Amino acid sequence: MDLLESLRMPARKGTFWFAAGIRGALFVVVDVIAVVYVALDKNFEIGVVGVGRLAQPKGSPIVSIELALKARYSTAEGVLSIQAQLTDNSWLLIHDCQLTGGFALFIWFPRAKFVLTIGGYHPAFVPEPEFPSVPRLGFRCTLLGVIQIKGESYFALTNSCVMAGTRLEAVYDIGWLRAWFRSWADFLLAWDPFHYDVSIGIELGADFSIDIDLLFGTVHIHFSVSVGASLHLLGPPLHGEVTANLGPISITVPFGDPETDRPPLLTWEQFRDRYVLGSDPTTIPVSIQPASGIVPPASGSQPPQGVTAGDPWRLVPEFSLVTTTAMPGARYAGPLHAEAPVAGVDLDFAPMGVLHAQTTHRVTLSRSGGPLGALDPDRFATELTLGDFAEAVWHHSDAPVAGTNNVKGLAGVTITATAEAQNPSAAVPIATLVDVGPARPLPFAAQTDAWRTSTIVVGNAALTARTRLGDGDVSRLLLTGSPARDGAADAMGLGTRGLSGTGLRSLRGRTSPPVIAPLSEGLDLAAVGRGVAVCARPGWSTPRCTRSRRRRSRRSRPGRAGRRSWCAGARRGRPARSAG
Repeated sequence: MDLLESLRMPARKGTFWFAAGIRGALFVVVDVIAVVYVALDKNFEIGVVGVGRLAQPKGSPIVSIELALKARYSTAEGVLSIQAQLTDNSWLLIHDCQLTGGFALFIWFPRAKFVLTIGGYHPAFVPEPEFPSVPRLGFRCTLLGVIQIKGESYFALTNSCVMAGTRLEAVYDIGWLRAWFRSWADFLLAWDPFHYDVSIGIELGADFSIDIDLLFGTVHIHFSVSVGASLHLLGPPLHGEVTANLGPISITVPFGDPETDRPPLLTWEQFRDRYVLGSDPTTIPVSIQPASGIVPPASGSQPPQGVTAGDPWRLVPEFSLVTTTAMPGARYAGPLHAEAPVAGVDLDFAPMGVLHAQTTHRVTLSRSGGPLGALDPDRFATELTLGDFAEAVWHHSDAPVAGTNNVKGLAGVTITATAEAQNPSAAVPIATLVDVGPARPLPFAAQTDAWRTSTIVVGNAALTARTRLGDGDVSRLLLTGSPARDGAADAMGLGTRGLSGTGLRSLRGRTSPPVIAPLSEGLDLAAVGRGVAVCARPGWSTPRCTRSRRRRSRRSRPGRAGRRSWCAGARRGRPARSAG
């Protein structure tokens, strides 16, 4: 509970998280306090931390159960974990009769490993470091201060074995005399090859210790004795031993022959169907997919599957392919690699009894419509991916190991193709380039006599329209069917119907009335580099054009507003330049 109350979400730049507290009652009798959180960083994580309490009957309870819960899922770690454990505030009938126990479910998706346990593991089981530590499910009870009774049990399921067991112990202790009774049973089952390991036992014992004071000193007398029996069963075939403990004497009697009547090993077909195909004949144990570089299909067509020669993938010059396999590989052969063993991989087919299996993961590239040709090893990179596979299946042992260890095997490869530019040009040093010389306007059209004539005609038409229409008539001409449209609409390209509805809405939203002027307003129309002035009105000389422009720069005259647009001249002795 202290951990829940002190829970803090660490803040970090670029991280988003959400948390909400929940407090209420389940089925009226269970009080719940929990915090639900969601964290978004480079991954997604969601979790719950909480405590549930049950005490019945209210006021004077005879049972109290307090359960702490923690659950989380993280995409970065690829793990789903759920843990629950009884706290010290769990008891039955009296406070001295404590209830204990825990539950855990862990699934490591990238490693294909899981564990489900209630109360812990088999005594011979060696859990990996990341496995949760779970206390036994049971009780501890003290009566009259001298009698202690303890019972516990457990169950666990992993990807390699099943474990279960129970234990009962009673101790009478008054200091100088101690007597006890113990009984236990542990079960361990593994499969393919199927194996069971059962241990059952019982023990009775007493321990007597007393000190006697005599005239010449103190005499210490200690006496201890225990009797019991145990049974250890192994198989198949069924064999084992019986042990009898009679004080200082212990007798063990074996029975059965472990070398006879062994269960038959799996055939390749049985092994393949069970561990490669997963009991589904339609499963494809080996696959290949393009990770990048595939050409998108045409609109309305189905993307290619790359399964048959008539439905190939179309790839750009740079692409990558990723292969996966359900059966680990011990060797690899590829387009640019001769068949060779993979370092650090040694596989067995344990259910078949085959040692050092030479499985080969082979990748072949082909080209639709013609030969593939020689591949450049500098342009094709291959990366081997090692995966974790269950040791119980892919590593043979004379006796099944009580664990969930994995072995390494080739799980797939990634082939990346890189394109190389042929005859590339030298890099252009854009950062060091400097624009020198006179500025040159953009070339709006070809600088021909016909182009100049056409430009002058259009410009004069715009000037005529501007002369015939006042500033107020311009808006009425565009928005309504004003009589002023006659003779000027065609020159301005408005036609007989005026603007469209969209155009009218755009004009109404303006903050100032429109202005009629040629698109080349303010641009010089002289040919680039020729120094030739082009005037819109015949008879105007270059100096006159220049003087007109200078006068208009000082004072605006509506009647001469168009002269600047259609006449260009020398400025301060410099030749005029074209708008092109």
